[in-house]
Amino acid sequence: MDCALKSKGEYVLNRYIDQYIKQNIQNKSRIADSTISFIDQRIILVNTELTSIEQKIQQFMQGQGLTNISAQSQLMLQSNKEYGQQLDDVQIRMEVMDAVDSLLNVPGSKSLISGNVLSNGQSSDQAFNALISNYNGLILERDRLLMGYRPNNPIIKNVDQRITSVKENIFDYIKNTRRSLEINKQEIERSTRSIRGDIRQVPAQERAFLDLSRQQQLKQELYLFLLQKREETALGNTSSIAGITILDRPKADKQPFSPKSTFVYLGCFVVALLIPTGKIFLEDSLNTRVQSRKDIEERTSAPVIAELSHNTSGIDLLEFSSSRSILAEQFRGLRTNIQFLLAEDERKVVLLSSGMPGEGKSFISLNLASVFAQSDKKVLLMEFDLRKPKLSKTYQTQVGQKGISNFMVNKELTLDDIARPVDSTGNVYFVPCGPIPPNPSELIMQARTKELFRVARERFDIIIIDAPPIGAVTDAQLLSNYADLFVFVTRAHYTPYNLLALPEDMKRERRLGNYAIVLNDVRKRGNGYSYYGYAYGSYGQEEQSNKWWKKK
Repeated sequence: MDCALKSKGEYVLNRYIDQYIKQNIQNKSRIADSTISFIDQRIILVNTELTSIEQKIQQFMQGQGLTNISAQSQLMLQSNKEYGQQLDDVQIRMEVMDAVDSLLNVPGSKSLISGNVLSNGQSSDQAFNALISNYNGLILERDRLLMGYRPNNPIIKNVDQRITSVKENIFDYIKNTRRSLEINKQEIERSTRSIRGDIRQVPAQERAFLDLSRQQQLKQELYLFLLQKREETALGNTSSIAGITILDRPKADKQPFSPKSTFVYLGCFVVALLIPTGKIFLEDSLNTRVQSRKDIEERTSAPVIAELSHNTSGIDLLEFSSSRSILAEQFRGLRTNIQFLLAEDERKVVLLSSGMPGEGKSFISLNLASVFAQSDKKVLLMEFDLRKPKLSKTYQTQVGQKGISNFMVNKELTLDDIARPVDSTGNVYFVPCGPIPPNPSELIMQARTKELFRVARERFDIIIIDAPPIGAVTDAQLLSNYADLFVFVTRAHYTPYNLLALPEDMKRERRLGNYAIVLNDVRKRGNGYSYYGYAYGSYGQEEQSNKWWKKK
């Protein structure tokens, strides 16, 4: 197949070269044929004029009975002849230029003409010949382009504009040259009139004969000049050869010149390397949200006590009694870490908050209470988000049931009046928020809050507080005074970096004591979920893996 393509390429190139040489020869022949046609027309016209003048001379001589010219007439004729020759030369050039001007002024004319026609035996106008040559070249170029383009194509129009420009240059040159020739002619005629003043005594017949003779000589010279140029053009046409020499016929190489396979492979390798590198660089440069545990550790001094994976079950409250899913194991690990942080018996209040809504603190509070209950702990879950409560919906709290807001305003209520067991083990007690108050922060600042936590510490092993986000309201900061551990919940690919500074600023200003961070909604990486240096693969509950192009 490769050999066939090489042979075909060599054949096509050779054919192009042959056609180019053939076209070059044809173009030269067209110029010569057009020139000969132009000269033939001029010869016919000059021959007619010469015949008419000769007939006038014959009639004049016969009518006057003249057979010889006197010596004085010969002398006058000799002096006048020199000026006559000069005048003839000027007149010839003016007539030739007039002929060219008439030819080029024909509307839509695209005729070819040889610049050699504008040269006579005594002088040669090289500048004018160059203009004519340029004009002929543009005409040939236009004919060649018309083979592949329509007349209204911008390329054809551009060539037409160039032809028009060259025509204008030729007309300007003819105009200027004619002006110069007119001046020269006037000088010659002035000199001729001076000579003629000396021959006023010559008989009128001789002067008439002199005028007729001069006209005859002019036409004869022009006639001979045209015949000579016609023969030169005809001889040049018969011996036309292309001005191109083929030094070496086309021959295909063993390997293609383009494309280079090495460069193609190298380019593909570079592109394959740059695309993922650029993607990673852009994602890292433009990212403003927490992606992993490393982002938190670089920006805070608090420990990350848990990384909770994405909840794919769609259920808010997980089943810990029999489940061995990845998320259940991670909550068990969170429970263990909290127990280490609450090593003393008096330390039992855990406050959960976040920087902004939607980071999963209510979900974590709900399941953290449930996993502590599995370890035979008596747990109190308090819904202190008095603005947008969510736990009441999960536990389906009845409308009108008393809660924290009722306890704050009614001093006769006790903890038993607002707390109720909510799980099968009876270890989890839930305190709803109650009716949403208009002034949550002022209620938390009352002394009843301190009384509530005092009684709760006496009766329960673990107290979990679901508080509002600290980045939105001050409720969580007020409740942190009653907590032994502040758990700041963040969410992967959701929490902005600047929210990590909230608990750090509070701790630096001594408005916050012991606190830790939980990273929620961590997506799957590799063959499992990264959790404290271990990878949970297909351990326990099976989960369908994401496609490789959807991994984050």
